[in-house]
Amino acid sequence: MIEVFMVTFSELNSRIVHDYVAKIKNEIYEEEYYNPFSETFYLDEKRFLLALKPQKWTLLHECIEDSILDGLNYALKKNGYDFYERIYRDFDIYGVKYVQVVDELRGTSHCDYLISKYKEEVCPRLVPSIFNILFSDRSTMRQFNRIVADHISKLSEKEYPEYLKKDGVMKRNNYWPKWLREALNRREQGHCAAPGCQKNLTGMLANGNEQAIDHIVPLNQGGVNDPTNLQMLCTDCNQDKGGNNDYTSDMYSLYW
Repeated sequence: MIEVFMVTFSELNSRIVHDYVAKIKNEIYEEEYYNPFSETFYLDEKRFLLALKPQKWTLLHECIEDSILDGLNYALKKNGYDFYERIYRDFDIYGVKYVQVVDELRGTSHCDYLISKYKEEVCPRLVPSIFNILFSDRSTMRQFNRIVADHISKLSEKEYPEYLKKDGVMKRNNYWPKWLREALNRREQGHCAAPGCQKNLTGMLANGNEQAIDHIVPLNQGGVNDPTNLQMLCTDCNQDKGGNNDYTSDMYSLYW
């Protein structure tokens, strides 16, 4: 029996989550008034490991958390204690216990305390909720991974031999865990994600259709093994797509 954990927006404030979803999407698509991920994205050892092998905390989780904390830090520096009430409100919504300070004690140390508290006690619940909504949109995942690929494609194997197969190309991950296959099947609603296909892959309605995990942005174009860069295709579409195309689709099965 597969155990599925559900998160309800009755316990997570839906307005906060959806406001951040809109903000992150604007950053991914480089909309005006937002810091684009193409300028703020960076690679360090932790992110290289995420790019090399699929994990439940993904590259996008990392970027979402950075965006949230950078935004809060900027607002605190710009508005000072006038912004404290906004953070206190979020703490109250998420049931976080915190210390308020009187006016004469407000300052840098309290700002650092608020950011640290937000990262430790709010982000672990807020970030996955934002991720869940964004991950369901394959086109946004493709755009995000084009940004990641732009960084990967500029790297040399000599400098990063443990991560790269050759210049600008990540090593291929050859094992896909069960939780990942189940997640992709749920997102794809049991159908091939290629444009114009939509073959049923569950084996219930269309016996004999095999499935394959595909890199949306191919490895030889700077793609990574992060779950955000993966989709489920039928074997025919996977073979047709090859390593030179980064297409996906916005097609999903109707409920009725």
